[in-house]
Amino acid sequence: MRIEEANAGDVKELKELIGREFPYTGITEQKVWDKIDNPFFMILKMAGGKGEMTGFAEFQVMDAENGIARLNGITVRPAFRGKGYSKKLLTGAVKKIRENGYKKIILLVKVKNRTAKKLYKGLGFVKVGTLGKLIDKDKIEEWELIII
Repeated sequence: MRIEEANAGDVKELKELIGREFPYTGITEQKVWDKIDNPFFMILKMAGGKGEMTGFAEFQVMDAENGIARLNGITVRPAFRGKGYSKKLLTGAVKKIRENGYKKIILLVKVKNRTAKKLYKGLGFVKVGTLGKLIDKDKIEEWELIII
């Protein structure tokens, strides 16, 4: 498995993955194109030996001056879940974010998403608070990772 930046050839597949896992975003192919072309976004894909996309992670620059990026979403296709691919994807993504000079990653996660929180905690993220807003009718926690 390799982790690399998504490109124009990945738009349709990314739209399908984002739409399935994060339906509340209202993602369109145009929105994916816009993110790929925007220097303040980085979409990383995990590709298998035959080039098939097994998952992706999307980051957004929140504060370039202070080196803060936000993980907007991460997912692995259902056929690859429970096999350590999410951990490999997020570990590789954090490495790429660090290589780009960022020192801190923040993320929002649904309170009920125990699987994601276990992954984040295992990689060193810590919960910093619970927000007053809801996503998909669920409370949201904010987590962060300081990367040096």
